[in-house]
Amino acid sequence: MTRLFDILRHLSAGWRLLICLCIGSGIFLWPFEPDDPMVHAGAAWLAGVLLFLGWTAYAVHCISIAQLRKRARELDDNAWVVSLLVVIAALISLLGLGLIIYGKGGATGLVLGLRLGFGGASLIASWFLIHTVLALHYAHLYYGDAEGDGKKADRKGLEFPGKGDPDYSDFFYYSFVIGMTCQVSDISIQSRGMRRLTLVHSIVSFFFNTTVIALTVNLIASN
Repeated sequence: MTRLFDILRHLSAGWRLLICLCIGSGIFLWPFEPDDPMVHAGAAWLAGVLLFLGWTAYAVHCISIAQLRKRARELDDNAWVVSLLVVIAALISLLGLGLIIYGKGGATGLVLGLRLGFGGASLIASWFLIHTVLALHYAHLYYGDAEGDGKKADRKGLEFPGKGDPDYSDFFYYSFVIGMTCQVSDISIQSRGMRRLTLVHSIVSFFFNTTVIALTVNLIASN
C-alpha cells in the first residue's frame, strides 16, 4: 500500500489530469438520479477537479527543494500544453454556468437546485484548477535545466524576496495573486519565457473573472 501511494504521489500533473478526467467521465455515464445531463455533467466535472486538487496537494506536501528540482527536470511540461489545458478548463466551466443560467427555464425543484449547486461549485473549483496547474508549471519552468553549457543550473526567471530557494508554496502564491489581481506583486520577472507565460495567465484570469461577474449579475437579475 505504501508503494502504491508513493507511485501516485510521483505521477506527473499530466497523468493526474488524465486519470481524473477518466474518473469524471465514469461519473457522468453512471446512471444516478435525477436523470438530467446537466446535473451529471456538473457532478462529473466537480468530482474530477476536486480529485485532482486533492491529489496535487498530496503530491506537493512537504516536498523538499531537492525533490522539487529533480521532479521539475524529469517532468517539465511544454508551456503551450499547460496553457491550452487552462483555457479549456476555463471555457468548460464558463460554458457550464452559461447553460445553467440560460437553460434553467425547463428545470424546477430538485433538478434546478442541483444544477445551480453543481454549477456554482464547479466554477469555484475550476478557478482553483487553473491557478494550481499554472503554479505547478511555474515551478517546473523555474527549476528546469538552463540552456547553455550543459551544467545542471536552474532556469529560474523569477526573483523572490528573501533568502533561500523558493518551494511550491512560493509558486502557488505567485500564481494565485495573478489569478486574483491579474498582475504581479512583490515578485519580479527575469526571463522572457516567464514573462510570456505570465502574460497568458493574466489575460485568461482577466476574462475568466470578468465573465464570472457578468454571468452572476445576469443570474441575480433574472430571478
